[in-house]
Order: sequence, then C-alpha cells, then structure tokens
Amino acid sequence: MARSRNIKPGFFYNEDLADVPPLGRLLFAGLWTLADRDGRLEDRIKKIKTQVLPYDDCDIDVLLDVLAEHGFIDRYVVDGKHYIQICKWHVHQNPHHKETASKIPAPDKGGESPGFSGTSPGNSGTSPADSLNLIPDSLNPLPPEPGPAPTPAAIDGQTPASASPKKSATVVNTDISDFDAAWKIYPSRLGGGRKAALKAWQARIKDGVDSKTMLAGVRSYVAYVETMKTEQRFIKNAVNFLGPDEHYKEDWSAAAREAPAGKKAHGGKAGKYQNFDKIDYHQGIAEDGSF
Repeated sequence: MARSRNIKPGFFYNEDLADVPPLGRLLFAGLWTLADRDGRLEDRIKKIKTQVLPYDDCDIDVLLDVLAEHGFIDRYVVDGKHYIQICKWHVHQNPHHKETASKIPAPDKGGESPGFSGTSPGNSGTSPADSLNLIPDSLNPLPPEPGPAPTPAAIDGQTPASASPKKSATVVNTDISDFDAAWKIYPSRLGGGRKAALKAWQARIKDGVDSKTMLAGVRSYVAYVETMKTEQRFIKNAVNFLGPDEHYKEDWSAAAREAPAGKKAHGGKAGKYQNFDKIDYHQGIAEDGSF
C-alpha cells in the first residue's frame, strides 16, 4: 500500500545522488512510498516497476543495483526471500504513529536497520508523515558496515549447506574485453556508471546479442557524437544505450549524413538559415514556396 512520505530540498542537490541516473533518483523516492514503517519492502522487480515507473522503459533491477552501489538501499535475502532496506530511513522519515509495524525481517537479524535513530517511531512522539516539521537535510548514505568474518569453507570457495542464498549486486564477469573496449571510448556524461552499463551489456549477451555488434554500435555512436558535436547533456546514458531498446543497432552514420550542412546538434547554428543577404526577393515565390 502506498503511503505519504517526506521529501526535502536536499534531495535535489545531493552530490552522491547526482551520480544515479534520473530514473534511478525517481525510483528512489518512489521506494519510500512503498516501504513500511521501518523502511523495508519486498524486492519484487515487476511489482516495483508497475507501482513506481509504469510508463518508463527501464530496467528496474539495474537501477536498484545502482542505488545499492551508492549506498542508498540495501538489497538482502532472508530465508530465501529478497527484500530492500532503505538506508538511514528514520533520519529522513517520520512515519505515522498508526502505521503497522514492519513484518519484514531486518537485514541483520536482531540488529537495527540502517540509519536507525535509536528510538521507535511508534513511541517517539514524532509528527505524522505529512508533517511540515523539518527533519535533517543530509542525504549522504551511511558508510558500509563491516560484514562477518568468512568461514573456512567460504575461504576455500565452498558454501555451507545451512547458509541462506544471498543475492549479490556484484556482476559476474566472463569475457568482457569487448565491453572494456566500448567503455573506454564511450562519450563522457553524468549519471550511471561502469557497473550498471556492464550489467546491461551482459543482459544483452544473455539475450543472444553478439558483443561485436554492441561494440560496433558504440563506435558508430562515438563517431556520430563527434561529427554532430553533441553537447554532453544530450549524450545517451550508456545504460540506456545498451538497454532493451537496442540503440546500438541504429545506423548512426546515416543520422549524421542526413543532418543539414553546417548544423550543430541541439542548438547549433543551421547553415540553411545563412546568406539571407544573397537572396533576390524581387523574383517572387515559386510554386514550391522557395524564392
């Protein structure tokens, strides 16, 4: 069930959050409305997609991994079930005192959830979620907490039979030489990161796309960006370029050839609007509308 939550001005100029793609930031705020009183929710990709970003073509799993990589959420598994904990929840939110207590286990059984203030929201006397009372503006995520020491079996590469499966945000690499070549030349822009782009790349490999096809597409796009002098803010995010829309299959060389002569991408001066002083207006207008 969706709930009303607080959002503060600090959300929009937080430097750590700026490294997350725009849809990832919107997803982060949307997760607040799905989370329970302790900032937890089920890690169900399709359900989250339907409830938060139903009209956007995006990979929710990749965006959640980006948020986890930057420390804004914790994706974890308890008894084989996947959950999400929003970090520093009680620092930034004042859940209504009548909200039902969380039925989802915390990431660390018996411990406090990330960002826990030390006071139960039900007994703190804080105002409801729609309160106009100010709460701290910092959105900086908590530093990662040290995990438990590995067991001898884990050191040897073996998993104890009693251990619960752990969903890891780490991408399993095989042969990524073509990806490394593509990432090295990909046009620079803000948002996303190598890890998210690699996951999108490997998702396409899993779908049967040849890595050489994607590398060739990146090279073609690089040439297009250089030819059109595309501004950095208009460059496609690598995650989206390698996403299910398959922008890497587009004929970027043709797009560059079809551009009007002398025109720069996105706001440049178009050659066809030059040399007005050389037009003889006394000739009248032809049937096609030209002078």
